[in-house]
Amino acid sequence: MILDALGYLPFSASGNALLFPIFGTLYEWTSVVITTNLSFSG
Repeated sequence: MILDALGYLPFSASGNALLFPIFGTLYEWTSVVITTNLSFSG
């Protein structure tokens, strides 16, 4: 699965709660690629 520009629009807390189990399941079964144009600061 490829998700392009994730984070372009903010997610609500309920949206995050719905996406996390989906990503967890996908991670176990297939490749997951997430891209964004947002800067990363650590």
